[in-house]
Amino acid sequence: MGPIDNGATIWARQTIDSEIFKDKSHVWFKIWFYLITRMHFADNGKLNRGQRQLKYEWISDATGATKHQIDMFIRWAKKSQMLTTHKTTRGMVVTICNYDYYQDLDNYKTDTETEMKPKQNRNRNDTILKKEKKEKKEKNIKPPIFPQNNDYEIEDPPTPFDMFWLWYPKKVGKGDAEKAWKKIKSPHDTLKKIRASLEWQKQSDQWTKENGQYIPNPSTYLNQKRWEDEPREAGTDRKHGKNLFLDMAYKDRNS
Repeated sequence: MGPIDNGATIWARQTIDSEIFKDKSHVWFKIWFYLITRMHFADNGKLNRGQRQLKYEWISDATGATKHQIDMFIRWAKKSQMLTTHKTTRGMVVTICNYDYYQDLDNYKTDTETEMKPKQNRNRNDTILKKEKKEKKEKNIKPPIFPQNNDYEIEDPPTPFDMFWLWYPKKVGKGDAEKAWKKIKSPHDTLKKIRASLEWQKQSDQWTKENGQYIPNPSTYLNQKRWEDEPREAGTDRKHGKNLFLDMAYKDRNS
């Protein structure tokens, strides 16, 4: 058997526990599956990795979904921060928000990870060889079939600031936030750090109490580099900033 055409995509096993798999219509998951498999795996000059120029008609033809079903799914997926869309003169550009993260095998752990340690060096070498072969093969892949005329122009492709604004839970002072963002010297690297920090910050007491009243404004967050904050240690009294475990140990020792 020879190589399989058109490459492959990675699906996390956690997908079967996700909301779209368990609780949503099977048509919605079919649409989601189609979008993931249609994304560009590498930048192609016009679109970036994890993006694709699409039309509702193409999605409908491939999945059998109605325009209404596609529209409802897109609205839900955007609200769930799974994707973004940008209108073009013909169709739309779909961007999968965390495509790089989920399509990188290095971000996955296996149940037999400890047993695989002796094989890691060999596996890395195999991965490098496969990657080199894949890069050579991708050079020979024909570009996607889209209208090749002046109507094929992308309007406002998503920028790192667009992604920050999408992820940040407090939508106030966008102009000030944009000014603060322009001061950042490495926007792409900083965006990754912000994304990681927001994962725990959104769950913190300060950000969740009183309906998010104490979430910093976006411009404040950026100007103060709040993505560099560290999670509070377990056992910390958030109200007084004291470590209860250390206080208790001190009292026991001196009682």
